[in-house]
Amino acid sequence: MGTVEWMQEFRSWAAAVISVMARAEYATSLASLSTTDRAAWRAELSAFADQGRLYLPNIRRDEYGQHKPRANQGYRSAVLDPVVAAVQVLSDQDYDESAYLNALRKHFVSQISLVLRPEKYNAKLARQLASTYRSDDKNDDPLDPHTVPAGSEALLQKISEVL
Repeated sequence: MGTVEWMQEFRSWAAAVISVMARAEYATSLASLSTTDRAAWRAELSAFADQGRLYLPNIRRDEYGQHKPRANQGYRSAVLDPVVAAVQVLSDQDYDESAYLNALRKHFVSQISLVLRPEKYNAKLARQLASTYRSDDKNDDPLDPHTVPAGSEALLQKISEVL
């Protein structure tokens, strides 16, 4: 498998993890989340952690965990830590689950960004899009890296003025 294929698969895996972490976060904010639901979220995230080892295998295998199966020998990639931590949060109700899952998801996205480096690999695409993007308002170019985005509150205000 080449680098491009690896990155495509890795990006798809990461996107699925982000989606599950977000759904688990919002589900845990509901007071009626059952033990069965909680177990389902744990199982799905645990499977994602194991799948992640296929992309980011453990390191320094000769230093730690020789008694474990080969995939679990050594130290887990820090990229997978938020996923494993999310399983732990869902296993122990001593945490504010929704808040912890939100923070862990954000940390995971940050870790994935360090691996995928979208600012580097997407720069060429962004330049191509920017060269073809036309707006009547020069301050309304979503691809201009020099323009500070107005933000979600400003967008909601703009919509409420029209509605």
